[in-house]
Amino acid sequence: MLFLVNWYNIHRITTERVELVLASIDKSKTITYKELIVLIHQDGSIELDWQLTEETMEPSQFAHQEEVYRRYRENAHEAFLVLGFLEKTVVTSGSLRYLRLIASTFVKKLAMNPDLEVLHENVVIEIDDNEVVYLLQQAPYIKGAEYLTYAWMKKAWETLNQTFGKMIKSYQGSVEDFFATYNPNVHLVGQVFFHLVESKKEEYPFGFLPTYAADVPTHGTSKHLPLKNALVDYGENSRKLLELISTVHKKKVKKISYALSGKIKGLKKGLKQ
Repeated sequence: MLFLVNWYNIHRITTERVELVLASIDKSKTITYKELIVLIHQDGSIELDWQLTEETMEPSQFAHQEEVYRRYRENAHEAFLVLGFLEKTVVTSGSLRYLRLIASTFVKKLAMNPDLEVLHENVVIEIDDNEVVYLLQQAPYIKGAEYLTYAWMKKAWETLNQTFGKMIKSYQGSVEDFFATYNPNVHLVGQVFFHLVESKKEEYPFGFLPTYAADVPTHGTSKHLPLKNALVDYGENSRKLLELISTVHKKKVKKISYALSGKIKGLKKGLKQ
């Protein structure tokens, strides 16, 4: 997917800084703002541009739009992905809100992948036909709406997958840190899972088997192992163990207990320290 940059507007905006324009009509002053809009071209490429609006705009909204446009000028694909981390209220124009909807749908599905920290840049987020149809149906009035097709949406989704892979590969930190950098309110699901299993004890007919996503990023998929295996996999790496267990409940790590085996007592002791 191509993203076009309007170099005339870059020069104009750089020199004028997209400031408020005061227009005088019949001695009454109307405050006119500039908002960021999306244009879609016949070849499927996306362009961001500015248009005047009399809709009231908060300073934070204007600042966020300037930041989006700055990123767009530097790396259009990254700007598309980062747009998905923005809160809905900071985006003003209908066309930009729509682009954000597509990107935020991707980000939400990304955050809901329990193997994300393991798969890292190898993760691939799928989108089914129903989701594609839904997103296409949400399109507002937008210049170039006739080019919004099934193929266009699939290509846009592919762009988001590739962009995240490139960004997270070069990021110095965990995936959780990456998400927190762009929006601390977007949280990843945990890597620990609880499976309901049949128990041999008559008084407790059912129990829970904790498992975790093992590190096998080279295969593009992960496998789940019993949680007790983490003691072997991570050995004396207490920090890694803490990161794994803390995903169960970020604010009450010290209160977590597991009836898994005698060895887990050592893990609980490590969490209390």
